[in-house]
Amino acid sequence: MTYLKILIGGLRSTYLREHKKVQDSQSSGAADDIYVPRMLYYDKLHFLAGQTEPRSSLSSLPSTLPSPPAEASDAQPGPSRQQHVEEPSLSQGSLSQEVAGPSRLPDMQVPPIHLQRESGRKWSTLEEAAIGLFWKATEALRTPHTVEEDFAGIIACKMQRMEEGQQL
Repeated sequence: MTYLKILIGGLRSTYLREHKKVQDSQSSGAADDIYVPRMLYYDKLHFLAGQTEPRSSLSSLPSTLPSPPAEASDAQPGPSRQQHVEEPSLSQGSLSQEVAGPSRLPDMQVPPIHLQRESGRKWSTLEEAAIGLFWKATEALRTPHTVEEDFAGIIACKMQRMEEGQQL
């Protein structure tokens, strides 16, 4: 599962990098220097373009730490007034897993299958299938698994690769 998350993340970041290059070349105004993406499947990943906005925070904690009171003495344990206190940096994925916990509330709504593009043209069947596969993979990666379920999945995968005479 971790490997699949890495692959999906790499695909997303590569697409976003290529998309940024295309946007930058179009905004420059030079008609001769329009960037042509190198990814063969760039046109199929346009559904990722709207996912660059940051999600709202699930935390109810204040975004900044309160400053120490003015009458606090320097002998108190903890950071002094001159030291910078760093807040923990959490990625959006780890934040949603740690804060949301077992409540299993989805952080993203699954879009309807028949989406309209910004230009008004409907998605092709292949694009709809790619979007559906992406959402199914996202949902599968979010479902918690026990060690036993993971072990059973590994055994089942190995048994499928065996010939009929080798299977028990």
